[in-house]
Amino acid sequence: MWLYGLISRKVKALGNWLADQSWSDAAVDQAFVKVDAIASWLDRITRYRPDRDDSPLSMSLDGSGEAIGRDTIATADLNANVTDHGSVSIGTGRASFFAAAEGERPYATTDAYSNVDGADFVLTFDRTVTGQNWESTQHSVIALDFAAFELRNPYAFTFERDLTSDTVFDVSEGNVATADFEAEVEAEDSVLDIYADALAIEDAFSGSSIEATLAIG
Repeated sequence: MWLYGLISRKVKALGNWLADQSWSDAAVDQAFVKVDAIASWLDRITRYRPDRDDSPLSMSLDGSGEAIGRDTIATADLNANVTDHGSVSIGTGRASFFAAAEGERPYATTDAYSNVDGADFVLTFDRTVTGQNWESTQHSVIALDFAAFELRNPYAFTFERDLTSDTVFDVSEGNVATADFEAEVEAEDSVLDIYADALAIEDAFSGSSIEATLAIG
């Protein structure tokens, strides 16, 4: 168990560093380098064999943004990737949702979350900002499945930031809803399933949602 505790501390430190960097694209790229270094170190001290852990890794991301009012906007954006690097399989995802409304009794809400199965360690970061007539949510996740060992229950580290703002978003006249996504799975056996929806109702509503499932065997 000392090994798992040591790796757990390394991964948690990585998660704290990512949170300090607001999980920027550049920080996530650097995290990959750090994870590869941890995996290489594990290979050496555990005398890694390719058949040690061949369990599948799956990751799903879901979220939505909804706005009710005369003028509304809702946007959804998702990027996700699951790749088998040999000594470690890595799943990454970022889902961002935004909603804003103007008119009589405007209402805006956003939500995002993920679910991971088959990983040894899972890092998640949630950032929600609530304004006067708008809200945004960003959910980021990194799932790590090391081939050198397999944990019955993954270590999960969650970092959250809930902020408020006195600002008002100037919504253009009309009702707009968009959903954009980019996802990729890189492995011999893989699954990729995405559902995206965007609905706008004149003078009433905007809603955007995305559901994505990525898996490798």
